[in-house]
Amino acid sequence: KEDYKAFDYVIVPFENSQFKEKVSQLTKIKKIQWIHTDYCAWQDQTEYGRLQSQHDGEYWENFDTIVVLAESIKKRLAARMPFLEEKIKVVPNVMPVEKIRSLSERKKKQWPKVKFVTVCRFEAVKEIPRLLRVLKQLYEEEYDFQWTFIGNGDELQWCMDFVNANGLAHVIEFMGKQDNPY
Repeated sequence: KEDYKAFDYVIVPFENSQFKEKVSQLTKIKKIQWIHTDYCAWQDQTEYGRLQSQHDGEYWENFDTIVVLAESIKKRLAARMPFLEEKIKVVPNVMPVEKIRSLSERKKKQWPKVKFVTVCRFEAVKEIPRLLRVLKQLYEEEYDFQWTFIGNGDELQWCMDFVNANGLAHVIEFMGKQDNPY
């Protein structure tokens, strides 16, 4: 608690942050919880989500503001925790949609091969199947990439089947759960 005396605000940047309990106990400081996901879906879909969120309501009662990314998320969260309704504010992600569109219409440039590694749980809220559909489209448009996934979860088998069925196994690799080498 002494660590925060010099600040007027404390922002807990993630819905699953281990700091939310500690921050909820602070006094004489403005407390903001930032939620980066569809919280109710995340909370309902996995055991991890249920465990991480089981005390959120009681912590957030002590916060001044709960920030979500969309009106639909605000409505669902307020329905689940009506005592927070007045504290929930919407701050949408800012995306330069027109710039993205104009860049996508440019003549395709030859780029060097790009390699990606994603470490994740394969669960519905992570939208990995959506990413795989995008990667399929990029492959069909002849972009050169290699994507490696590390992790496991309920949707891993579906993802592996999708990659194999669409002939993407040479550009998309699944390594499963890996132990931390350190």
